[in-house]
Amino acid sequence: MDDAELVVAELASNAVIHGCNGADGQFDVFLAARPDGLEVAVGDPSSQLPTRVETAEDDVHGRGLILVHALSAQWKALVGPGGGKRIWALIAAESLPGVQPSTQVGPGIEVISC
Repeated sequence: MDDAELVVAELASNAVIHGCNGADGQFDVFLAARPDGLEVAVGDPSSQLPTRVETAEDDVHGRGLILVHALSAQWKALVGPGGGKRIWALIAAESLPGVQPSTQVGPGIEVISC
């Protein structure tokens, strides 16, 4: 689960640092088991899409999207019609050793204040 934990942590920390400047100061995390892996999505009130930046070797920030790209089978950023954005990623089942794929997918949204 290390890959999934790291992707969720990176997306959630980006939401806190860059996206939770809206009036309610909240973001949401969605996780769903799929036959092909784990679907992860983090949404926040900001409509500003993330960008990958060049980092120096000793920089302590700026590698989050590089990690998300490297650890995800797919990922994308979506802006909602009413504003806000959602960053979506799929962690391939092969990257989740010992986890049995599920065909039962249900709601999994949790709202977290930041």
